[in-house]
Amino acid sequence: MVGAVTAQPVAYALLLLVDSTGHERARMLSDGSGQFVLVAPSPGTYRVRILRIGYKSFASPTMVLDVGERRYHAALPDDAVALPAVTVEAEKRCRTRPGEGEPVAALLEQSQTLLGVTELAVERRLFRFRSALFDRSLEADLRVTKETGDTSNGFSAWPFESVPADSLVGNGFVQEGPNGPTYYSPDASVFFSDAFLDTHCFVVEKHRTDSTLVGLRFEPVRKRKLPDVRGVLWLERAGTGLRRLEYNYTGLEGGVPTNLVGGWIEFRRLPNGAPVIVGWQIRAPIPLSDGRKRKLFGFKEREGRVINVFTADGHPVTLPH
Repeated sequence: MVGAVTAQPVAYALLLLVDSTGHERARMLSDGSGQFVLVAPSPGTYRVRILRIGYKSFASPTMVLDVGERRYHAALPDDAVALPAVTVEAEKRCRTRPGEGEPVAALLEQSQTLLGVTELAVERRLFRFRSALFDRSLEADLRVTKETGDTSNGFSAWPFESVPADSLVGNGFVQEGPNGPTYYSPDASVFFSDAFLDTHCFVVEKHRTDSTLVGLRFEPVRKRKLPDVRGVLWLERAGTGLRRLEYNYTGLEGGVPTNLVGGWIEFRRLPNGAPVIVGWQIRAPIPLSDGRKRKLFGFKEREGRVINVFTADGHPVTLPH
């Protein structure tokens, strides 16, 4: 797989194998030489949808796959994506499933691409990390009462616990368990899911201080009553990367201030083009039961910061600021 104009291999592209009904059946990253392997679950008719950071998506012609191997060579159009300017009109309309050609649709596709590539890079263990980890206890007014720190070395994992999108949409992003509520966070697969796209709307947002960034704000549709999430994905206007995912919870009980409960993930792209997570934080409330009511006692906070990045075989990689 190469660029049609540059003839250079396309590395770290996200490839989705889509069946005749439009459902994704497999996904993979291309390697440094632009090669990939997708395994179909059964013989049938498929397309390969190719998502590249900073470029428009590409769909292959229909292919009939039988038992065995089929080679596919693609010369991808080098059509850079143009992320939308933020206008008053664009900021007004929060849309579910924005249509092709709408400004917010380009932002959504790039966000999905960047999150998907990052998640697969984590799953495939392409890089090792040395990270600083912090656990904090906070009062209800956010005063820190206790902090412990540690360092970790090894392959990274997606920093937040999540469950399938259908469960989150059906049961809420905060779910009760035997030891109290669990606060789930959106991961990359959530942003690709039909369940999330059907129950959340999206709108373009302007950054207050940094003109090089443009935001994709997401929030639950008004009819949602379960605990949910809203937030912003901040992308570089040049179409070269995802900087930050910020989110908070909605629909919480017990007088919990929703603006203080949530988290963030920071991203950077390495010199070889691979996106990585360089920092994250999540904050959840500590409830105090008082008869039948819950009151806010304080918060638990966990934060991670990447110090060094290495290839899977241990070679250091420059970490951009």
